[in-house]
Amino acid sequence: MPLIIHPAIGADSFVSVAQADLYISLLTMNSAEWTAVAPDDKERLLRIAYRDIIDHTDPTTYPTPLPVCVGEAQALMAVHDSVNSLSSGVTATTVSGALKKQKVGPIEQQFYDTKTTGGSSGKVYRVPKSAWKCLQDLGYILAVKSDKFQQTLLGRS
Repeated sequence: MPLIIHPAIGADSFVSVAQADLYISLLTMNSAEWTAVAPDDKERLLRIAYRDIIDHTDPTTYPTPLPVCVGEAQALMAVHDSVNSLSSGVTATTVSGALKKQKVGPIEQQFYDTKTTGGSSGKVYRVPKSAWKCLQDLGYILAVKSDKFQQTLLGRS
């Protein structure tokens, strides 16, 4: 289903896939990775980024016209999500962040891996640093969590 662009009723994106493609080609070094993503998966990733922005801001306070940087931020969040597999299972090639299991006898462990990079904290946050300023201007609150987050589930099979 095609994206519905803001400010239309029922909007699910600030930008079209073509606009996101352009922003990503101009603003990030991950354009090759983004180009390899299937069009339907690009739409899913853009919807996730849009929902994240809407959920952490008050759309009634958005300026008119909406600053271009909001669409750029959404596109950067989508490619950042794709490259770092933050929304596990969105694309067919998602590896990092996927469920991992270990079974020893009757005990089974499941690990939800969080991909890390060489930054100071090692944690990959949903909003890339290049999009922070624009989203903060909209009132987006960037929550900082522990550097070393890991979730482990233990259970019997």
